[in-house]
Amino acid sequence: MNTVIYDYKIFIDGSNRVHTTRDSGIGVNALQHMSLVDEDTNNIHNFKSCYALSTIIDGVGTKNSNNLSEYMSMVGALDWMLSKNLHGKNVMILTDSQLVANQLKGFSRVKNKEASYYQGYDYAKIRLNLLKAKMSNRIHIKWVPREENIADSLTRKYKRIKCFVGCIRSKSV
Repeated sequence: MNTVIYDYKIFIDGSNRVHTTRDSGIGVNALQHMSLVDEDTNNIHNFKSCYALSTIIDGVGTKNSNNLSEYMSMVGALDWMLSKNLHGKNVMILTDSQLVANQLKGFSRVKNKEASYYQGYDYAKIRLNLLKAKMSNRIHIKWVPREENIADSLTRKYKRIKCFVGCIRSKSV
């Protein structure tokens, strides 16, 4: 069995604020592989952070949902990949959303195009196809439990700041 060595692992997460339907927080944390020789080359300790984003999506639509936030975090990760020209790199995108992972891998379909998250799905699918076709990326999407998703803290961190400082709209960390 051949083990794929990933050049990048990108953790993504989205979170909808419980008390509002307008603002959603997203987090993206990209890690670049640093070790050349190691028995477990995909061990998280062999990666270092090379990009982190924590931001609020302010009123993407009148029907923000947690699923839309999850998809917009995927869009943020894919936009970062497009900007970095990661041609030919092996990339693992890790999400704690089974819906996002399964729909973008083609294991399940969007049943209702009127669903509040469909716009996010559409944006993510277009970027994913672009990366796969034009940049020859080998992109793998994997579901991980929330406890293992290091981007989860970025959505919560930003949301706390947003709650206390109402004028902040986006922040890179």
